[in-house]
Amino acid sequence: FQNVLLLPNNSPPFYVPNRFSHYRVDNTVKGAGSLGIIKKFDSPGLPSIAIKKFTSAFQTRGQAQLVLRELNLLRTIQHDNIVHLLGNYAAGGEIYHVTYYCGDPLKLKIEQGQYTMDDAKKWTRELLRAVQHLHSNKVIHRNLHTGNICIDANNKLTLMGFGKARVIDRTQNMTEHRGTHPYMPIEQLVQWKGAYDEKVDIWSVAVLLCEMVTGYPLFATSREVAGHPLKLQIESCGRIGRPVLDKIASTNDQMQLARMSEKYERKDFIQVLRDKMEDKTGRGITVTDLLANEYALRDFIEHTIQFDPNDRLSAQEALSHQFLLTLQPWEQQLPEDDQAAMQALTASIAREIAAAPI
Repeated sequence: FQNVLLLPNNSPPFYVPNRFSHYRVDNTVKGAGSLGIIKKFDSPGLPSIAIKKFTSAFQTRGQAQLVLRELNLLRTIQHDNIVHLLGNYAAGGEIYHVTYYCGDPLKLKIEQGQYTMDDAKKWTRELLRAVQHLHSNKVIHRNLHTGNICIDANNKLTLMGFGKARVIDRTQNMTEHRGTHPYMPIEQLVQWKGAYDEKVDIWSVAVLLCEMVTGYPLFATSREVAGHPLKLQIESCGRIGRPVLDKIASTNDQMQLARMSEKYERKDFIQVLRDKMEDKTGRGITVTDLLANEYALRDFIEHTIQFDPNDRLSAQEALSHQFLLTLQPWEQQLPEDDQAAMQALTASIAREIAAAPI
């Protein structure tokens, strides 16, 4: 095994195996995460690949455990909406892994705003399918956010970023603050009695859906709001019930959150989303789109964004919710005119071909 040394812009050494020597780095695409940096490589006529360099993988015991977790899960968990591992290697004292390139981060898609409500539903379904597969394998992702999800040129969603994932063990305590604050439920933001479960991912999926709809995070980061990181959640979700408070390990946290939340009632989330869309004009999902899906979307949120994990749907139940149900392409209503119907069918067949090219 030999390496080709890549030194763009005088950056630290980035080693690439000779087997990928026919690929060229695309320096217009930059990626970085909590565990390392990612570079995209292209080769004519071949799928693009992404190579991730785990920076400082052995700096601490905790860092090494995160790297080991991601490498192991990517090797053992396979699903159409989960990033596909091509291989790993070590070079220059660093660890690398190679995957197919999965497209632009969801964060960029949301910032650009060039998508529809149907796109948001499709991405949510695909994200839930990936999450359901993880849960069926007793794995919680724990860090679903717009930087760990990508959308490719065929509008397909891929989930990545498994450094904070965890095998479900209901006999052990879980570490709080493992995730990204705006997308974390209460059981990740405080010390929970015993183990929390896969329902943390359901909260995150629903919060991500709300962000897709409005173009803005549903809850701000802890740095953007004074006081407790749960403050904005409480303002929208209302009073924290006694069954949830009793699951919090710290008595002081129980008392503080009870006082903080006692004066709040749960808001209508459709109005919450509508308020966030007030200054959103000329791009993406509109208030009209929101109101056209009002009843089903409200019900979906009511059964996913809840402080009590027991009140949240499972991934399977969420996939079956009326908000996400959609007709298959061959079930879509066609125009009565034969020529117009053939045009619609031809367009649908072309999309299918483009979605699975040779």
